[in-house]
Amino acid sequence: MRQVTCDEMRRLDQAAVFDYSMPSLLLMENAGRAVADALCREYKKSRVVIITGKGNNGGDGLVAARYLSNRGYEVQVVLLEDPLRLKGDTLLNYVILHKMHVPLFLLEGEDPEEKL
Repeated sequence: MRQVTCDEMRRLDQAAVFDYSMPSLLLMENAGRAVADALCREYKKSRVVIITGKGNNGGDGLVAARYLSNRGYEVQVVLLEDPLRLKGDTLLNYVILHKMHVPLFLLEGEDPEEKL
């Protein structure tokens, strides 16, 4: 099976959203759930640290964190970006994790909980 390049994946995502009217939130949800499913198949329940940025891939990681937490994994999320700079679907998934009380840490050492 051939791997897809970053540019090809970006074009596929854009086509799904703009040409086929798929909500970007649905794409993020499916990607994050797929990551969580793969981890659950390969690893028993354990401690997981997910490192995320501010973009859509970061949002995918936040979704994966939610699924893993719901499945009994001990999840911590390390943010590479200040939560105030998150936008759109990524911000929504950050807020969900915050409300779920999943531990969230900002790499700079600040407490992202104080940002909300």
